[in-house]
Order: sequence, then C-alpha cells, then structure tokens
Amino acid sequence: MQAGFTQIPPQPSGGKKVVLGILIFLIVLLILSGIGFGVWYFFIKEDEDEDEDEIEDEMPSGGNTTTEEPSGEEPEEPEEPDYLGNFTLFPGHALKGNNIKCSKDSTPETCAQNCLETENCKSFDFNTSSNNCCLSSKTRKTAQSAYTEYPDGAWNFYELKGVEQPVTDFLGKFLHFPGHALKGNNMKCIQNLTPNTCAQNCIETDGCKSFDFNNSSNSCCLSTKTSRTAQSAYTKYPNGEWNFYELPMTSTNIQERILGQACNDVYKCVNGKCENGVCVDYEDPEPTGGTNFECTKNSDCGRGLSCSSSRQCKKESGVTCVRPSECASGQCVNRKCK
Repeated sequence: MQAGFTQIPPQPSGGKKVVLGILIFLIVLLILSGIGFGVWYFFIKEDEDEDEDEIEDEMPSGGNTTTEEPSGEEPEEPEEPDYLGNFTLFPGHALKGNNIKCSKDSTPETCAQNCLETENCKSFDFNTSSNNCCLSSKTRKTAQSAYTEYPDGAWNFYELKGVEQPVTDFLGKFLHFPGHALKGNNMKCIQNLTPNTCAQNCIETDGCKSFDFNNSSNSCCLSTKTSRTAQSAYTKYPNGEWNFYELPMTSTNIQERILGQACNDVYKCVNGKCENGVCVDYEDPEPTGGTNFECTKNSDCGRGLSCSSSRQCKKESGVTCVRPSECASGQCVNRKCK
C-alpha cells in the first residue's frame, strides 16, 4: 500500500445488490406472515374451535349427524290404564240412592276412573241406556236393602275390589223364635236393616234384650223385654213375616219356661212341650198357660196365670184347663177353670 492513500473495500456488483435485496424482502415477508398466522390462530381459530365444540355437544352420542330413515312401522301407542279392572261387575243391579255424585255422558271406563279419583268412593252404578254414572261410598253389604235388582238390565253395579271386610256374626249371639214377635214394648224401630245389623243395633243399645224383625219390610224393633217378661205381648204371627230374637240368659231357672212362653233347645218347658217355639201343655195344643211354676208375683207367670198363695202359677177363671190342680180355684169344668 502506498503512503498517503486509504484502501477502500471492494463494492458488490449491481447483480449482487439485487439478490441481497430480494433476500431481505423475503425474510421480512416471512416474519410478517408468521405474525399474521399467530394473530389468526389465537383470535379467529379459537372462535371456530369453540363453535365446533358447541356443535359436538348438540350432536347425539357417537357424533353421527345422519338422520335415520323411517322404518315404515307405525309408532306404538301408549297403553290406556285399565281403570275398570279394579272393579267387580254385578250386572242388573244398582244402589238405590246413596250417591256421592252423578254425571252424564260417561262410559264404564271413565266412571271407574272418576271413582278411583274421588275420595271414599267404593262403588258406582252405570246405566247402559242413558250413560249415567253415579258414584257411592257404599258397598253391597253396607248399603243393605238399597242394593236392588233391576231386571231390565239397564243398570250395572261395579264394586271396588278388596273393600269388603269380614262381617261380624251379631245374629249368632241371639236365640231365634220364628213366627213370633212382641206386640208393642218397643224401644225404637229402624227401617231397611238386615237381621244381622238389627242384632248389632240391639247389642250396641243399652238395655236392649231382644228385637223383632219383619222379613217383608226389613223393619227392626228393639225391646228391653224378653219373651218371658213381655208375657202376653209375646205373640204368634202365623204368616211368618215376623221373627223374634232374644239374647240368652245365663241363669238356669230363667231358662226354664212355662206354658205360653218362648222355648227352644236352650229354653226348656218345665211343665209342657215346646211346639213351634212356644211351650204348650202336653194335652192342650194351645199355649194358654201353665201351672205349678214357682213364683213370687203375677208377673213371674205366663199369659192367663196368676201367682197363688202357695207361690205357684195357677190358671185364672175362664182359661182352658185339663186338671183341676191347674186352676187357682181348684175347679176345672168343661175344660175351663172356674
């Protein structure tokens, strides 16, 4: 190098400058592209991913978005509840009265549904002609005589299954004297009962010892009297409509009966025979009275008898007799006590 001159580095040729500029441009372009991709990924792509997640959540399990082709079969209808199956049918019968409510334009099924949905409903009547439906809290047994037969067949009775409870045999506690009753001497009379419910009423009524029951009218008459204490009021009814029921006594001598009084396997006749539920003389078919029964007052004796000074029941004047000893006067003339 010569003194006094500064060495200048060699300058690139024009072609090289062009190549270098292109390289710098490409580098800058790549950098800007990377920045742009980052912006797109973090802002736009993230929103798209969220949308896809929402779509996947809405898709059925498995992600299958295809719709199944119909098979051509009709969808099955849900089965209707069998309301009527909860009831027992008694055709040609219904309860007379005793209704909770009645409705029109019904069917047996809707009537059964109404009963099941109504508090305390145990049965219903349905009229096949008018489509009337009447709900009731009664059953055949509790309705008693209101349970009625309708031969024309228009009415049908439906009773809820399992509502009937075993019925207590109140009647079994009484002695039965068919064809007899007490004339008068009633505590009270009740209509439309059964012999068993009449017996229940007597047991549940203070002082009741007997009752009369009429088979035709279903009348029940309670009494404090017995066939013994009622004396002549204990009457025979040959038509058989009336029946007399009496609670048995425990005292042995109370169970001994004299002529004209009620008798059966428990109440024995002491001086006669038991015929058709009444003590009669062995030789006298009519229950006109008895003798030689120990007494303290006239009421201890039967019909047509009085208590004599010897404390024995004797027949009064005019009463049919067989032997003089039966009469209070000691005289039996033409089968009549003098």
